[in-house]
Amino acid sequence: MTTKATTVSYYAPTIGLVKSESTEDVESRINGNTTTQHRTATTVLASYHVTTPAWEMAAIGFVGASPPGDSPVPAVADTPPPSPPPTPPTKIVAVADPPHATPPAASAKVSLAPTPVIAGEPGLPHPIGMADLSSTSYVSLVSRYGYFDLGNIGTGAATAIAILIEVKADIAVTPNIKLEAGVPTAMVLATYTDTAAPSSSDLGFTLGNLWLGGRYVRPIKLPSGPTIDVGAELAVFLPTAQDNARDEMTMSIAAGNASRLAESFERSHDTGRFAPDQTTIHVAGDARMRHGRLFGQLELGFDRASYTVMNVDGSALWFRASIGGGAVIGATKRAAFLAELTTFTDVLDDAPDGQGFRSAFDFGFQFRKAKQLMMLALYIPIDSFSRDHDYIGLQFTSHFGF
Repeated sequence: MTTKATTVSYYAPTIGLVKSESTEDVESRINGNTTTQHRTATTVLASYHVTTPAWEMAAIGFVGASPPGDSPVPAVADTPPPSPPPTPPTKIVAVADPPHATPPAASAKVSLAPTPVIAGEPGLPHPIGMADLSSTSYVSLVSRYGYFDLGNIGTGAATAIAILIEVKADIAVTPNIKLEAGVPTAMVLATYTDTAAPSSSDLGFTLGNLWLGGRYVRPIKLPSGPTIDVGAELAVFLPTAQDNARDEMTMSIAAGNASRLAESFERSHDTGRFAPDQTTIHVAGDARMRHGRLFGQLELGFDRASYTVMNVDGSALWFRASIGGGAVIGATKRAAFLAELTTFTDVLDDAPDGQGFRSAFDFGFQFRKAKQLMMLALYIPIDSFSRDHDYIGLQFTSHFGF
């Protein structure tokens, strides 16, 4: 009896064996009579159970099915291993009993489960102030803690500490469309030092401008291999932030101007969140590319602001540009360093070159654990206005995925 057998097996990451093809040729010679049998068998994975939580599978790039209109991308990116060499023939002599009858050729064929697709790695960190460009839903808690010098007021000088807190939701209604909303609030503590009187402090609270909007996100696979996430956003900031009795000189610094102080601190990142009596329409586009452990993101947009100051109406058109990125670190790829540069300018303002810009640099560290993204960043305004007032801040952000 001479037997020649070949088996080719295919494996996929995190799944294991997905397909096996076997062929077998058996030549039997009994009392001078030769018979040949050819058998084939094909085993294909029908289904598998994911024991890892769905959010974590999404974070490493596996989702159940392609979004509508997308062509599936095979989950196995590597070339299947080459077929092993044929098994050398083995001859068996002196058979005591006649061999058992060879069963008829056997084959197995089952249906193949839908091919997983690689979708844009929604678990990647997103830079500090930019939008998340994945199809993941989040509830975020963003807090900034900042110090700045208000300068000389009367016969003294004042400093302020601002605590800005915002609850934000990004809800994915389809793989490509998100609804967004946010509720910003602020607390400002101002300390006034007078050369002719003891120092005094006062505290002010303010609600920011409630906002809502929508975002379109889409991963695009380039022929060369990298993937680019693109997004477009439209949001409206409602005029819910108001300062109390700004016309009264007897009002304390923080209690009477909490919204304005919070807006002054936040303007290097965003113009619409705290400006009192201001309605802002925000339009922006984003693009993010990643290669291995490196990723970068670019955002360009406009903020059209309509405001009322001292019963006088005005408007501004702010242009925003942000560039950020970082690197994923660690064996588990759960941590990352991030950096971001943001700048704003009012294109309708006729201020001398360089004086109408508000810019900031952020550097931070982010860590992902379970369904949570946590980030700590140092905020350093770099425009001349902010440097003159000694601005510096710290930001803590926590994103809870669902």
